[in-house]
Amino acid sequence: AVVSTQSTMGQDLCSEAAVCDIAKDWTCEDCVGGIEFAAGYFESEASIQDGIDLLSGESFCGAPGATEDCAEQMANWLPIAIPILSAALRDQEIELCQEGVGVCMAS
Repeated sequence: AVVSTQSTMGQDLCSEAAVCDIAKDWTCEDCVGGIEFAAGYFESEASIQDGIDLLSGESFCGAPGATEDCAEQMANWLPIAIPILSAALRDQEIELCQEGVGVCMAS
């Protein structure tokens, strides 16, 4: 269930950003714009709620060994953690584009 949900979320993100053509020649602007878009997408209220719903379900909180208050913890902490992680993406966008796509290289 987690894989199909993550795959669907990735397809949604790709479609919404209109960057599904991975075979194109990416520019630094394309890459940075994609990271900015992804960071904004992840920190949206709807995306955070999707994450809470996913992790609170069978895939994570319903798994053996999960704490009794797992779902409550997801609801408490994801709204705090996801914006921090999104900010980290933005802070590292040039390095991510350099290492992942090979663009934004210093001249």
